Amino acid sequence: MIDIHAHILYCGDDGAASSEETLKMGEEFAKTGVTHVFATPHFIRGTLEIAPERIIALTEEYNCLLKSQNINLTILPGMEVEICHEIPGLYKEGKLLTLNNMGKHLLIELPFHFLPPFTDQVLYELKLLGITPILAHPERNHVLCHNPEPLWEMVHKGVLVQVNGGSLLGFFGSRVKKRALSLIKSNLVHFIAGDAHRAYGERGPCLHLVHPILIKAVGEEKAEVLLKYNPKAILEGKNVLKWEPKQPKTGLARFFHR
Repeated sequence: MIDIHAHILYCGDDGAASSEETLKMGEEFAKTGVTHVFATPHFIRGTLEIAPERIIALTEEYNCLLKSQNINLTILPGMEVEICHEIPGLYKEGKLLTLNNMGKHLLIELPFHFLPPFTDQVLYELKLLGITPILAHPERNHVLCHNPEPLWEMVHKGVLVQVNGGSLLGFFGSRVKKRALSLIKSNLVHFIAGDAHRAYGERGPCLHLVHPILIKAVGEEKAEVLLKYNPKAILEGKNVLKWEPKQPKTGLARFFHR
């Protein structure tokens, strides 16, 4: 398996708290069947701005350490960018790092409690630059959790979606778990990722636990696409497999449907 979202690097964000923990996380990823993991430290405008060059250098450094300890895992560079209206300009200035530095996919994090009014404009401008946005764990956004209609519109316009494995395991509550499964069944999700911040526990590697849940929910073929095929496409800078999104029934539409 390939995990496109992990805070495995010891680099100052809220992920690995030491170099030792980075290596321990690498060991746990390998034990659970993950062969490649994208290091996606947070980029928060004005608060936490890690330079792409530093992330790339750290991935190379830790890959050497992993290899020296016979840990079968490759770390790939990336970042998780908190959405702000400056994102297109920051990308043009070379301050943002696309996944695997391929210039094709950028992992974007939404706030948990609201949907910024400039969201659509930022995603549109990224598409004009040839960058496909990937929304990280939108099932945890309170607005989208109650009304997924805006997410359907984003996906319809070409935005990709990544759901957290921990959401499917119930780590963020039953409402988030239910919404995550609903989004997957509505063809609005293209990747399942771990978003690991630690080596163990609820914020540790978890895709091996998610696999059987996905098979039961949507079948083995779709589970393979979400966990293996599409993440591999990101690694190689290729197009991902997408399904025709089903428009969710919410509010009055759900009432009249009943």
